[in-house]
Amino acid sequence: MLKLNFDIKKANDSQIETFLAGYDDLWRLTKLISIKHSLEEREALKKKLKSYYGPSFSVDSDDYIYNQATNGLLFSAVSELVMYMEDLFVLMKYIREEEEFIKKVVVYYANKIGKLPEKISKMDLEAILKVFLIPSKDYIDKLVEETNSPLEHLDIYSEGISNVYRYLDDIIISFKKYRFIYNQYKHGLTVALRPYGNNLSKKELNRRKNSLDSSLFCYDNTDIGKAIERNPNQPFIIPSITENLQPGITSLNNNNNLLRYSGVYDVSIDELIKLGSKVHSLIRILSNNRYDFVKPHHSEANTFYLPVPTRKDKLRLVQFSLVPKDSLLKLNDFKVEI
Repeated sequence: MLKLNFDIKKANDSQIETFLAGYDDLWRLTKLISIKHSLEEREALKKKLKSYYGPSFSVDSDDYIYNQATNGLLFSAVSELVMYMEDLFVLMKYIREEEEFIKKVVVYYANKIGKLPEKISKMDLEAILKVFLIPSKDYIDKLVEETNSPLEHLDIYSEGISNVYRYLDDIIISFKKYRFIYNQYKHGLTVALRPYGNNLSKKELNRRKNSLDSSLFCYDNTDIGKAIERNPNQPFIIPSITENLQPGITSLNNNNNLLRYSGVYDVSIDELIKLGSKVHSLIRILSNNRYDFVKPHHSEANTFYLPVPTRKDKLRLVQFSLVPKDSLLKLNDFKVEI
C-alpha cells in the first residue's frame, strides 16, 4: 500500500482554502442593511403584526412598533455588528496560523477574543500592517531602490494603509462602546425594550416616526463602582427609587442586587452600517492577503489588497503586486503576536 507523506502546513492551507470558500464576509453587513429596511418599513410591519396577532394588538400598535420593536431591531443590529467585530478579531489573531487554523478559529472562547481590542490598540503601526499581511512602506522603498521599478499608485497605497489604521481605531472604540449591551441582549431578559414601562408621549411618538434612531437600555445589577470601572463613559440610571428602596440602596448595590438601566444614547442604524462596512473591508483584505500564500495570484510576485472605497463602490479594494529582486515574502515575514 502506498504511504503518502503528510505535510501539516499544506493540509492547513488546503483547509483555509475550503474555509474561505464557504465563509461569506458580507452577510452580517447585509443583515445590518436589512434591519435598516425593516425600520424604514415599520408601518408595513405594523400591518403584518396586526394580521398575525389579531384585534388585541391594535390598541397600542403604534407604541409597540415605534418603541419596543424599534428598540429590539436596533439591539439586533448592535448584536450583529459586535459579532462582526469578533469575527474580525478572531481572524486577525489566527489567520497567520500555519498548522492549526481550523482548531483555533472554529472553536474559541469569546472572553479571550474580547480582550484582543485592548492589545491591538497598543500595537505600533508596523505591527498592524503585519497583522493584515501588508508589506510596509520601508520594504516597498527598499524594493524600489533594488529593482529601480517604482510602485504604481503609491498615493493609493498610502490612502489604503491610512484606511486600515483608521477603520481599526473606529472599530475598537465602538466595540468597547457596544459590547456590554450586546452581552445583555444575548440573554433577552436583561434588555429594557420599553424603558420605565410607559407608553411614548404623542410628541416622542411623532419624532420616532421620522427617525430610525433610539437610545438603548439594558438591565444591570453590577456594583456601581465596578460598572464605572468597566466603562466610565456608559450612562446609568436607577429607574425607580421608591420608599421601600431608599433605605437599602447601599446594601442592595453592594450585593449586586440594585436594578439599574445602563445603555447607549442615540444609537444610529446608519452609523452601525458604516462601522459594518469598515469591518467588512478589513475582513476582506485579511482573507485575500492570506489566500495569496495559499494560492498565489502571481507565481513571481506577492499580491496584497487594501481598502480604497469610492462613493459609487463602497466595497472597492485595490490590488498591488510586488516583484522582488531575490525571494518572495513568506508568511513567516509577517509573524506578530496579538
